[in-house]
Amino acid sequence: MTDKFDFKLCHLRSWAEFSGDYNPIHFEPEIASRMGFPKLVAHGMLAMMPIKNRVAAWAQGHQGFSVNINLRKPVFVDEGLVCESSASDNQCQVRLKGDDGTRYFATAELLPDKDSNGASLTLTDFEELEVAAISTDFQEFSRKFPDSKATWQAIDAILFKYYVRRNGGSAFAKDTRAYLKEQSDIAHSQGVVQITHELDVFPAVENRAAELLSDVKIYTRGLQIERTRDAAFGSVESYAVFKNNVLLVQRMALMTILI
Repeated sequence: MTDKFDFKLCHLRSWAEFSGDYNPIHFEPEIASRMGFPKLVAHGMLAMMPIKNRVAAWAQGHQGFSVNINLRKPVFVDEGLVCESSASDNQCQVRLKGDDGTRYFATAELLPDKDSNGASLTLTDFEELEVAAISTDFQEFSRKFPDSKATWQAIDAILFKYYVRRNGGSAFAKDTRAYLKEQSDIAHSQGVVQITHELDVFPAVENRAAELLSDVKIYTRGLQIERTRDAAFGSVESYAVFKNNVLLVQRMALMTILI
């Protein structure tokens, strides 16, 4: 199964309006050029939507599954793209391809039976985020991105939105940015790109109607801060929890080029 499409600047604006992610590599050509990109870069979360739509179609009726997306190369504005997928009962693979080959590669698999009913709730190292109105967020996501119909897709996007809000509009965690400031030889860092996106989606997520999402709690923490000579890496893990039932776990690995 193959689809052809591209992302326009209006699509980037729509995602930024929803998520609060105004990372300059998406809107400022000069910053994108400094980071080595020939054009504006589409948001990773936006560019993953066609992949997640394919996974959502495959996952209907399954009791729990994981998704692992490798963002191998950036996706650019106005770039011709192709989304290809293949699936079996237990696994779905999706490729997002540009003119020079695969950009993103995703594998979705059923969770083992022992893991399909929920995740561990050992969240003592996590920060609980202040949640305003998830039901409103859900409705906004559904209105702006009507092709992304599964509840887990909306929760995935909402987790990212609240993570960005928690970090003052940056896609890098507060603790990661504090670490960078402590490195006296770092002159500047601009623009963050996501390099992996992982999800564990549990059966309870599709059993919760949108009107119940106001009771969802969100927990997050930054992990594994590392630095090389030219780049810094960080990761973040977030949980969406409803009355002690884990709906979804989201893990992201992020990178910034040091300028």
